[in-house]
Amino acid sequence: WGFNSTAALVAFSVMWMILAVGLQAAFGIAVALVMERPGMRFTSAWRTLFIRPWAIPEVVGAIAWQDIFHPQQGLVAQLLGADFPYQESPEISLAVLLLAATWMGWPLWMLVATAGLRTIPRSVTEAAELDGADRWRRFRSVTLPLLLPLLSAAFIVRAIATFNQFYLFWILSPNDNTYTVATWSYSLIRFEPFLYSVSAAVNVVTVVALAIVGAWFLRWRSRAERVAFV
Repeated sequence: WGFNSTAALVAFSVMWMILAVGLQAAFGIAVALVMERPGMRFTSAWRTLFIRPWAIPEVVGAIAWQDIFHPQQGLVAQLLGADFPYQESPEISLAVLLLAATWMGWPLWMLVATAGLRTIPRSVTEAAELDGADRWRRFRSVTLPLLLPLLSAAFIVRAIATFNQFYLFWILSPNDNTYTVATWSYSLIRFEPFLYSVSAAVNVVTVVALAIVGAWFLRWRSRAERVAFV
């Protein structure tokens, strides 16, 4: 991506956070909806299986994905029958990182969405169905608004964790093409031993900025909920 300025680095980090959290949320909520459908069997076993990626430490998961996408010896290279030098392409590197991040983060969204779905009275969705709303309209107009209070908390947790994602980038993409603020601040003291103060300042500014954005988001959601239920 060629980060020539701090603004470009921050912009990429924000873009990464939006894409990764968005994919995690979409996949996790979709799985929760499928698992909560009437007649679904072995749901407890499936949830136990699905939660494993979230329970694995990030560095272990990153190493596992590194083995899968190893340019010469990884599973993808073996299936293709040729080398898979994904790190040479910023776009492919980003796709690989998003795949790994989605795998690591979607179980939390599934659990939160499942908890929220169980608090929604079935009579509400049945009433919408009787009014002629199709499945997508029921989800968009009834289910999703009722899930948002719980999903907002999950968004804060995952957004902060994703913005500060370190091991995934450092292990899967150890080059200048895909840096986040977290990996860049670490590189300051790895390659320039006298820049500890700069790295510390970057981390302090990051914490303050994330706290301000998180507080603004929670206040905005609180106002939106009050308006929705007036």
